Amino acid sequence: MKINVEEIRSKSLEELEVIINELKSEQLRLRQQKNSHSIKPHELKEARRNIARAMTVRTEKLYEQAWNKHKNDKVLPKELRPKLTRAKRLALTPKQQRKREKHMGGYRTTKKIYYSLSE
Repeated sequence: MKINVEEIRSKSLEELEVIINELKSEQLRLRQQKNSHSIKPHELKEARRNIARAMTVRTEKLYEQAWNKHKNDKVLPKELRPKLTRAKRLALTPKQQRKREKHMGGYRTTKKIYYSLSE
C-alpha cells in the first residue's frame, strides 16, 4: 500500500529511520514470498517506491537542517551551493566586474560585433 508522504513529513528524523527500517524489512518479507508466488507482482515495486519516498523525505530534512545551520555563514559548504555550470561558477561577481571596468578605464570588457549576421 502506498505510504502518505504528508504524514511522513511531520515525523522526526528518528521516527523516519524507524519507518525506513520497517519498510526494508517488509521488502525483505515480500522478496521471500515472491518465490512461493503468494504475492501480487506490483507489491514488490510498491515496497521499493515506499522506501524511496521515505528516504527522500529524510534527505530533505537533513538538507533543511544543514541549511538552517549555515544560512548566516559567509561561505556556504559545497553541498548547499547552487549547482551551476563551470563557466558560471568561475565568472566574475558584479563587484569584481565593476572593479575591472574601473581599472580598464571605462572600456567595455566584451567584444563588440561590427558586422551584421544577415550578410
